[in-house]
Amino acid sequence: MAYQDKTPPIRLDLDKSFFNLMLEILNKNEGVTTNSINDRAKRLKDKLLRYTRPYDLEDGNNAARVAFFNREASEMIDQLLVFVALNSDMEIELDYYSVLLKIREEKNSQAKEE
Repeated sequence: MAYQDKTPPIRLDLDKSFFNLMLEILNKNEGVTTNSINDRAKRLKDKLLRYTRPYDLEDGNNAARVAFFNREASEMIDQLLVFVALNSDMEIELDYYSVLLKIREEKNSQAKEE
């Protein structure tokens, strides 16, 4: 049986302010009334606080090395999108899904021609 590495493959080095921002977003999402969002935000926040490695930069500032397994990285992206959706008045100016369908259709027709 092959050796299985349990080191998360996705790593981010964040300065102190971005680390705090990421955890604050998770903290805010814990208050979302949808159970799946708030439960996952709490679990992810707890993991990050337990396993993130703090370190000092050469310039004397503080940083954190955050490591994610693929599923956790996906969950963090979901959490960020939920936070933005609930805390922003940004309007979607273009139906990007329709653009996607058009591009895919063109790609498929080119593939059939080849």
